[in-house]
Amino acid sequence: MKRFIALLLLGFSLLNVTAAPNETDSKGRKQGAWSKTYANGNLMYEGQFKDDKPVGTFKRYFETGKLKLVQTYTKEDYSTVEIYEEDGKTLSMSGAYIGKQKEGEWKFYNEGKLVSSELYKNGKRNGLSKSYAGNGSVIEETPYTNDKINGIKRAFLEDGKKYSEIEYENGVENGFYKLYEGNEKPTITGQHFNGKRIGEWKIYNEKGELDEVLTYDKNGKQTNSKEQNKKHSKTFDKKEAEHTIYKEPTELIPGSKVKGM
Repeated sequence: MKRFIALLLLGFSLLNVTAAPNETDSKGRKQGAWSKTYANGNLMYEGQFKDDKPVGTFKRYFETGKLKLVQTYTKEDYSTVEIYEEDGKTLSMSGAYIGKQKEGEWKFYNEGKLVSSELYKNGKRNGLSKSYAGNGSVIEETPYTNDKINGIKRAFLEDGKKYSEIEYENGVENGFYKLYEGNEKPTITGQHFNGKRIGEWKIYNEKGELDEVLTYDKNGKQTNSKEQNKKHSKTFDKKEAEHTIYKEPTELIPGSKVKGM
């Protein structure tokens, strides 16, 4: 009788045993729950596999134990991801993947506020990328084709007034240049060819009247080099340099070259 009871209890205990984590099947494919820890014992990642492919929700953590990212697999190789700052709460970027390539709209944040958005196809920027001011207004629009600027890049002031328009072709300034600085009419107009200024570049005063004309040859060298023109040329260079250049968002995503991912 005692032996029977012992066998019965053993049977119940076996029924309650769950599959051990980090298991592979006879073909060496990952199956079920998988996780890994850092040397300090904190969890590095946790998630589920089926036939060696991730399914459901995966979570990765910083070595401190704070949440780094949440990646959710919905079908085949498609997944959505949210990536956090080191506090584990503040959103840093969000988007989607097909495999390890970005797809669709990606959003980038600074201290939890949206600062830019980009459109991806096959892992490359395709479509209109935007940068945002603290008040949420669009301050830059940049058209991309296969990761290169192609079309008219526009910049705005925080109040929505136009700052500049620059035409690009295959990633290089090629076409018209117009600097508005918030005015209805341009303060500087000109042309680029293969990234160099060519032809006449016109500078207008505060009243919208033509103030000076700078001329450039096909090599981008100024041909009318009078002292007054030099003065305006320096002014132009200064205005152009003042235009904010937005840095590319830091890549902190699976498949990147960042260590620990």
